[in-house]
Amino acid sequence: MMKLRSNGRNNVGSNSRMIITLADLKKENAVYPAAQTFSCIYSVIVALSVCQSECEDAWIETSFQPSVQMSSYLFAIAVIDFPYQESYNSDKKFRIWTRESLMDQIDFALYAGPKVLNYFAEKFDYPFPLPKQDMLAVPDFGPGAMENWGLVTYRETALLYKSPKLGGVSRCFSVIDKLRVARIIAHELAHQWFGNLVTMLWWDSVWLNEGFADFIGFLGTQHILQEWPNVLEQQFIFEQIQMAMAKDQEPQSPPIHRSSTQTDLFTYFDYITYKKGASIIRMLEYVMKNDFWVGLKAVMESESPSVGWDSNKFNVSIFMDSWVNAAGFPVIAVNRINGSHVQLSQSRFIVNLTEDNAPKVSANVSQQWYIPLWYKTCTNKEITSLLWLQPNSKVILAIEDNCWLMFNAEVRSFARLHYDDVTWQRLLSGWSSDILSIERSQLISDAFNLALTGSVNYSRPLELVQRLPDEVDAIPWKSAFIGLNYLQDMLFTHPDGHLFFEYVQKILTSAYKADLWNRIEVDDFKLSVFSGKIVEEACGWNITSCRDVAMEKFKEFMEDCQLSDDGSSKCSKRRVYCTGIEQKHVTDFEKLWYLCNRESIAIEKENLLYGLSCSEDSDLLLRLLNASLQLDKPCIRRQDVGTLFKFLGNNPVARQIMWKHMKSRWSEYIKKKLKQPLKTMTTEALNQFVSEVDGDDNKEIFNNAVKMVATNVHWRNSYAESVIDFVQQTLLRP
Repeated sequence: MMKLRSNGRNNVGSNSRMIITLADLKKENAVYPAAQTFSCIYSVIVALSVCQSECEDAWIETSFQPSVQMSSYLFAIAVIDFPYQESYNSDKKFRIWTRESLMDQIDFALYAGPKVLNYFAEKFDYPFPLPKQDMLAVPDFGPGAMENWGLVTYRETALLYKSPKLGGVSRCFSVIDKLRVARIIAHELAHQWFGNLVTMLWWDSVWLNEGFADFIGFLGTQHILQEWPNVLEQQFIFEQIQMAMAKDQEPQSPPIHRSSTQTDLFTYFDYITYKKGASIIRMLEYVMKNDFWVGLKAVMESESPSVGWDSNKFNVSIFMDSWVNAAGFPVIAVNRINGSHVQLSQSRFIVNLTEDNAPKVSANVSQQWYIPLWYKTCTNKEITSLLWLQPNSKVILAIEDNCWLMFNAEVRSFARLHYDDVTWQRLLSGWSSDILSIERSQLISDAFNLALTGSVNYSRPLELVQRLPDEVDAIPWKSAFIGLNYLQDMLFTHPDGHLFFEYVQKILTSAYKADLWNRIEVDDFKLSVFSGKIVEEACGWNITSCRDVAMEKFKEFMEDCQLSDDGSSKCSKRRVYCTGIEQKHVTDFEKLWYLCNRESIAIEKENLLYGLSCSEDSDLLLRLLNASLQLDKPCIRRQDVGTLFKFLGNNPVARQIMWKHMKSRWSEYIKKKLKQPLKTMTTEALNQFVSEVDGDDNKEIFNNAVKMVATNVHWRNSYAESVIDFVQQTLLRP
């Protein structure tokens, strides 16, 4: 429920019972009449339109039309003193509400919202069922957004984007910011059909809500951002598939469809529900083609609004059962039998399997899937070939001896590929000419993660890294640096860890060019993101020429960073702030802290907080951590605590300080109901710990944290020397 001025509540789960005396059962939907009495200086909005509103003696009573039949968690009321602007690009009333000082940042949302709402209505052949749609930017809001029917609520960073023109990029915003706002709007408005119109029967099937909204939201985002063709497909591979795999390959990963007996419903809202759910749905759409969309329309037409989404009515045979009801995902082994045939087999892909956790996952280690596999070869580069790898069976495929062969074309399947050495070397012959950038990205991700299990030597992913200087797309770089940053964490305290650092510096020195800074500013998504990624990593890995430019820009910013009348500063880039603050000048920290507490543009406030988190001064880092408990400064509000911990996790100096701070003040975070950010702090603090002593304290309290440290120790003992040997030999070459 939205309360006065700036406090927000998410009604997911049992929270809805705090304002509506009705169990939040999905099959127990209701119609909600509404009437509110409040001061005349405020506005009140709910799902439906106003029937009557009269102001008398400084108080106003407003009554609303009865709502459509809906689940209680979707009911929202907002009592605010915010203005709004209405769009005339939709046949439904469409309004954006935000603070008066931020009204100049709503144009993009006012354009994107009606555009994608109309797109979904046409795509599903089912009109938006309400007479109006409101979207509200909440100043302090824990979730990123909430799809309340007819009144969608957002964090300010998730809804507001200021652009000089709809096709352009503003000085305080990047193309990534523009994409993120479009994505969140599309996701929440997709929920108006998938989740609101048709709702899951119970929370154990929340993946049907979130997975479909994520998948369809990507399609809606591409419709909004038509000036950036094919961008969303690339983003999906990295942000959805690879991020989901990183979680789903853990030994105790849950299935998409959860146990109905679980009491902490908020644990359902994770990468498995959202990202794996969306990835499996994408794979299903590739299998079914047009029948997929026919089936979705049939589901909506056969259900009365909000009576419950029954997955049995969307029958896709036994194919989906293993993907939805079993944990994990497969790795497909591709082994050459002879010069004319390869054999394919499958097994569950699991990382970090130790003696401690093996018994808990043993029942699922033998899990098998129905796997659709699209492939291409050097003589048939069109993706027309599809084979099925069925449970407990193998496939033998005829091949051409001297021709490369690649499975999982366009990364359509949710699986990793493990090629034998000969087939792998053949595949590399088509690397830059015939393998798409999304495929290269996935091959890099597969190689690093196969090395993590010992299935391949680390020479395989590190040899791919040496191809990066010729890479002009950001996605392969992003996948590579997930793996490289992990190795840096593991080798940070190794006696020869500096050799690995030098190895990565050599790669980045070949790729970094000074003019990349200017290319970040262009309204070409691929060029801007690629340039930004190289600059970010080059400065982060201490490439001198990059850091020199960053310091020049930081000095210029500090000399001319007075707040304007609207409360916004002359914005710069996160990496610029970070490089400047790393120099340990307290006066610079104080100035950025001052600006962060007064900045009116939410995304720039977040950028400034990122810069502050880069400090290497222990006293200043403790000051930030203490502020995360005090919550009395605009720079770090309740919603920002988890974000701060993620930022600090990127700072090696901050991790030990976070760990000590957390151990001493754990109970205070619990009392302030900051349990979720506390989990983030635990994970981020221990990323670099590689000795048993580091994680030995409070084993009962920090059980999961200690397991994480044990995993790091196992990696260090098993693989560190092979990585050091490889980079040492590489550095010796001319």
